[in-house]
Amino acid sequence: MTQGDALCNRLLAVGVVVLRPDYEGIGGPGIHPYLVGRSLGTATLDLLVSARHTDERIGPRWVSAGHSEGSVAAVAAAIGHSRAPTRAELRGVSLISPVTRMDRTIGALARVRVPIAPVRNLVPLTALMLQGAVVSDLSVAGLLDAGLSPRSKVLWPQLQERSLEELSATDSFGALAPAVLFAPGVAGSALRAALLEWLRREDVRHAVWPDGLPVRVDWGAFDEVAPSPVTARLVRRWQQAGADVLGKVWAASHSTVLGERFAPRAIAEWIVRRLTG
Repeated sequence: MTQGDALCNRLLAVGVVVLRPDYEGIGGPGIHPYLVGRSLGTATLDLLVSARHTDERIGPRWVSAGHSEGSVAAVAAAIGHSRAPTRAELRGVSLISPVTRMDRTIGALARVRVPIAPVRNLVPLTALMLQGAVVSDLSVAGLLDAGLSPRSKVLWPQLQERSLEELSATDSFGALAPAVLFAPGVAGSALRAALLEWLRREDVRHAVWPDGLPVRVDWGAFDEVAPSPVTARLVRRWQQAGADVLGKVWAASHSTVLGERFAPRAIAEWIVRRLTG
């Protein structure tokens, strides 16, 4: 909840209004559809519209920005902006540690049959992704009961009760080997395959950016969730498609890239230039 504070504080210090949305199922009822762009983007645009109706001092120019799952929200909000009655002018998109090609990351991880401390948080993240797929896709939901392992079924309610740090602990999903998340045999394989296909469909790499819209991507060289080579390929993909994309890699991890000594100053300056130029 606080990882973006250094960036937000820099923006606030120079008079930029910062809107930080709750997402569906977080701060409100229901199950959070983790990584589902439609839900995340709608929450972001709804907040933009509400804020501009509430406070007439808020100007029409805005930048869509987000870190990790928030980057999925930022992409979805930016792409959906043209269809939403925001009456605001989108001036740029800032993505920090964007989550992409998780189908490959999770696909490789799912073959590991022993718990691995360096990637312990990826097991609960996989469970959260699966929950998002179940909430948004009935074909995945129909495979859940048979496809989860017995140990995963016991832990499943914790997804609604614990933070990611708590879910990564040894009394939760952090104790599981990645392969143990799914049931052995055909049922587990079917659920895993459905999750990977859902991740491919939902991936931000499919975004088609409007002509002339500036996009900035910052990420960590030592990112354990969205590996640096994968993010670099995402940036090249968008650049080769003709989008105006700037990429910057930092000597940081997935979370620490937003630490004060890394990306926040450069991102804040870039955002201010977009809003005032």
